[in-house]
Amino acid sequence: MSRLAVPPIFPAAPDRLDWPPRAGALERRLTRRALAAWQAGDGGPVLGFDAHALVIADPGGRALVESVGSALAAAFGITADAVLNRAPGIRDELSALCELVTLHPVPVPFEAGVPSAGGAELMVRGIALPLLRGDDPAGAVQIICNWRVVLERSAAVRLRRELGSALREVRSTQQALRSTQRTQDKAGGWQAASHPVADPFAPEFGVKLDE
Repeated sequence: MSRLAVPPIFPAAPDRLDWPPRAGALERRLTRRALAAWQAGDGGPVLGFDAHALVIADPGGRALVESVGSALAAAFGITADAVLNRAPGIRDELSALCELVTLHPVPVPFEAGVPSAGGAELMVRGIALPLLRGDDPAGAVQIICNWRVVLERSAAVRLRRELGSALREVRSTQQALRSTQRTQDKAGGWQAASHPVADPFAPEFGVKLDE
């Protein structure tokens, strides 16, 4: 297969194997391998990615976690035989993937920044694969992914604290500006009331209306 035939989301592998790995290269290789295994399979779960895979049954409905790999369970606190509740973080991303694959039963690569169960910020890359269940081409979804730490827990906590402080300062500044504007508006209204506009038809101007 030529390089031009490779979809843009799965870039061609480097010509030299001794190049230093680029950020995200491991995740992309995992995604390519998972896609190739799915394409060569019969619609069932892809094997060989157990620690980094989970299978979700009834993805367009109850979204029950049928199985979850040990690495995924440890990193994100996801457990088998539990409903995938749509909560902020990895669960929200997985729920959105399930809905998308249910609507369009094709492999969907994804990338998302989410917090880990321990509080660190992670960059997650992977692919959601539709699984055949009976006559339903997406009766289940298998998600295979890998991740790397972007911010350690202490740095993430410090960043959230700084962002919260900055947001509070912005709100305080906005409130002060609104208060100043209201004061100026009141002062302007008082000045306008203190200096009424002259009536051009008043007797002192000598202008008379035709009777």
